[in-house]
Amino acid sequence: MKSKKMVFFFITFLTLSTFLTFIPNSSGELKLSESKIFNGLYANYTFEMNTKIASSFNYAHDSGDIYNVTWWQNGSLPGLWQENLQTRLTSNVVGTGTNFGIGVHTPVWLFTNITLNDTISIAVDGAGDYFFNVSDEKTVSYPGFGSLDIWVLQGFVYPASFVWYEKSTGLLINGSFFSFLADYNLTLTETNMFSHYQTSSDEIPGYSLVVVLPLTILMTILVLKKWKKKFINNK
Repeated sequence: MKSKKMVFFFITFLTLSTFLTFIPNSSGELKLSESKIFNGLYANYTFEMNTKIASSFNYAHDSGDIYNVTWWQNGSLPGLWQENLQTRLTSNVVGTGTNFGIGVHTPVWLFTNITLNDTISIAVDGAGDYFFNVSDEKTVSYPGFGSLDIWVLQGFVYPASFVWYEKSTGLLINGSFFSFLADYNLTLTETNMFSHYQTSSDEIPGYSLVVVLPLTILMTILVLKKWKKKFINNK
């Protein structure tokens, strides 16, 4: 009898756990806890190296965890590559000049579960990966976006390199990048990153947890009651 009760409660737990595990996010995919990249994301920056020019990164979903990225800069041919949401690594780079290289870690975004004193690999234009230290966290008033909570990262090889990433999304906000080849700044001017999550709230499209979850629990209880009669009350 005792073993039959254990089976009954185990089935209940397994059923509910499985349902909660597979709740999709607003894009209809399973949640990726470390990345906030989504199909249609754009982030516009001012790219400054001697002169200031307009610059834009655009993301389009390819398949699985792979996204196609286009980096456009005023006066240059666009750079094209792919990024893996699980590794931040670039691949399948097309074009020369307007890209960060093959097999390097994207500078456009970080994982959202980083912490103070973490060491992060970030690609610097034309120079490959550099190590950065998560040295500080603070709240800043940023023009056009209001109050933002950010991570501050400092370069190991070039301590003059300071980069800001917004904490909840991991998006690059502002960066001064130094390398043996060149120094440049990227300053965020416009993006749909924040409005996307403000409107979607990571909810299931066309559904509400308030409705779906209670109904699922009710159906589970009704089914398990029948199992209970069969496995527990069966003498």
